Amino acid sequence: MSTKVLVIEDEEVLRQSLADILELEGFEVILAKDGLDGIEVLSEETPDVIVSDIMMPRADGYAVLNFVRQESTLMHTPFIFLSAKSERTDVRSGMNKGADDYITKPFDYQELIDAINARIVKSQPSLESISQLKDQIINQSEKLKEFAFINSHKVRGPMVNILSLIDKLNDNDSEVLKEMLHQNAISLDQVITDMNTAIADEIENPFMTNSEPKRIQSIYLIDDDPFQNALNTQLLHNYAADMKVKTFESGENALKHILLNAEVPDMILLDINMPEMDGWEFLESLLSEEDKNIEVHMLSSSLDNRDRVKAFSFKCVKGFICKPLSEEMISKIILK
Repeated sequence: MSTKVLVIEDEEVLRQSLADILELEGFEVILAKDGLDGIEVLSEETPDVIVSDIMMPRADGYAVLNFVRQESTLMHTPFIFLSAKSERTDVRSGMNKGADDYITKPFDYQELIDAINARIVKSQPSLESISQLKDQIINQSEKLKEFAFINSHKVRGPMVNILSLIDKLNDNDSEVLKEMLHQNAISLDQVITDMNTAIADEIENPFMTNSEPKRIQSIYLIDDDPFQNALNTQLLHNYAADMKVKTFESGENALKHILLNAEVPDMILLDINMPEMDGWEFLESLLSEEDKNIEVHMLSSSLDNRDRVKAFSFKCVKGFICKPLSEEMISKIILK
């Protein structure tokens, strides 16, 4: 089944051009001419990825994003802004509002295709999670079979009694038998009630998890600018006073610390442009040495779309943040 992409763009020539390019890449494309049209489409369709302009008549891209994040069937759909609003504050605002990516116009079509593919990969469940889900389903199925077997005998007993009493019913002792029938019926009804309650309350939904969301307790700040490290440390401590924050002014020093101490934080905020070892080299070295689930958010002063696309090609990268880091962004990445 091909990936379904909703493109919301008010400029007709660009809208059709995007459709042609994406269809050549094998995507199924749905088009909307503005934000309101896009919201109407989303009321009937569930795309795999949404690509939206920001400045549009009737309803802008922010309104579409807000609608998507409020709908239970759409809230996790990857959302990519494609906009001429290219100032750093514009990009930061779009990401703060909940977009997964932000590509500035003019852009290269391959950048958009790469961004869509990267988001599709990230939105797919891992083989490990699928295997765990399969085990949960099998386990719950066995519980249901056992539960049904045990309670079928509880149901059968009252039913046999009722049928037997009906055969014996006559005018002389009808009142006594009626009372016995009534008691057996109550007993049968209670068994059915107990079964329904147990299935609802005790048999877990295999698609739900009892695990608590991971709490971010330790963060590494890796940036060659000591002022940025100091500022971001203060912002993190303002958010959570007990947050364990370590700073490094080079990727090489951070990597050595991690490998020597066999220590990996809950989250890494990683600058891209650093001397000696930049952010890309750090990621490649870390992932080759460590077999752990690391959450990384890239920090950059650049608005280059190629950096953003490259960042999300790393599975561990969960965000791309335009400097400076803000309290709003800290709240977003920690509470997501």
